[in-house]
Amino acid sequence: MQKAIDELKQQIDGTLLYLVITGSRAYGLDTPDSDYDFRGVYMPEAKYLLGLHSSEHFERKDPDIVLKSLKEFVRLALGANPNIIEQLFIANPLFVHPLFQPFLNKRKLFLSQRVRKTYVGYAIGQLRKLEAGHTRDLGAKRKALVEKFGYDCKNAMHCFRLLIQGQAILETGQLDVKIQDPAIITYLKDIRAGKVFANTTEVREKAEKMISRVDIIKSQLPENPDYDAIEKLMIDCHMKFLAERRDEL
Repeated sequence: MQKAIDELKQQIDGTLLYLVITGSRAYGLDTPDSDYDFRGVYMPEAKYLLGLHSSEHFERKDPDIVLKSLKEFVRLALGANPNIIEQLFIANPLFVHPLFQPFLNKRKLFLSQRVRKTYVGYAIGQLRKLEAGHTRDLGAKRKALVEKFGYDCKNAMHCFRLLIQGQAILETGQLDVKIQDPAIITYLKDIRAGKVFANTTEVREKAEKMISRVDIIKSQLPENPDYDAIEKLMIDCHMKFLAERRDEL
């Protein structure tokens, strides 16, 4: 793994700050066939921070790697994007640069009641995908699920995972990316295996009941993330990064 990380550092036009494995392997819902999805953060070179051009995104296939610039990552995290928020709470990162450690130390600053809207919204997105029934962009295994059960069971699983995790964030003020409750793991894996719902109507009915519960949860989280504290983290990080590269400017 270290060799792969070193190679990635050479490929990006910037400095790698953070790297994690996401997806089913991060949630504890993986199977022997599960892919490896790598996500993370990088700091673009000084010319992109100070000059006319910008660099916000790095992507590579085989393996699947997507990196966001620090500024883009923070922007999405402030908006409670579930795919971004969860990266901050993964327990065992593959790589953490010292410049990014303060963001992990204060990651709870990003949590707010905005997750109510975004987690429900992403869950509804999964629901719409499985109801649409399109298979043209699916791999062979996902297509086989649709042909066997009449809908994409993996979309259904992620719909309920999002609702379960969103509810937990609102209730506890904490996000456990790796699901700890064996009963929930079994339930979600059974959904993916087509053992829980006979059709999309049943999926929607159950999802709507869960959404109704999430909508009325009373949470101790603030309405919005702490913009001032997060901005200070951003400024400190950029200033330290640029100070280290003064001779290059």
